[in-house]
Amino acid sequence: RRHHRVYQLLSNDASHQQKSDQVQAMLADLEGDLDKSSELMAALVDLEGIPTKKMRIRYYFADVLFRNGETDRAKSELQKNLSINPNHTRSLLLLADIYEAEEDHQSALSYRQRVAEIWGDADPDFKPARQLRAKISATVAMVGAQ
Repeated sequence: RRHHRVYQLLSNDASHQQKSDQVQAMLADLEGDLDKSSELMAALVDLEGIPTKKMRIRYYFADVLFRNGETDRAKSELQKNLSINPNHTRSLLLLADIYEAEEDHQSALSYRQRVAEIWGDADPDFKPARQLRAKISATVAMVGAQ
């Protein structure tokens, strides 16, 4: 019984530290210190054991990396998410944005089309799906013009 309580206290401390590091990473991001933010995020990804939480943290980590110009590393992190869940729409959309920024319109288009398939039965008023269709149309026009 005593051991259980000690374990509980230690895990609460670890959880508190993780939350504190997440807040520090977000603050660093808001302050424009993307190097510090990505360093903290990398540690958080490594510490997290729950796959869904790991994917959420990794998505934000990849976003920070992308905005910091580390596109290859960002793509690698997002691919790790897709190895856990190939239909993780946020990762697919961020990959599309990264490829678009690199002017690889064909790859951007294919990631967006995958999301469109996943959202195939979405309500017509679902704003992200409407925005996605508009981006796909724009990219198709761009790829066609090349």
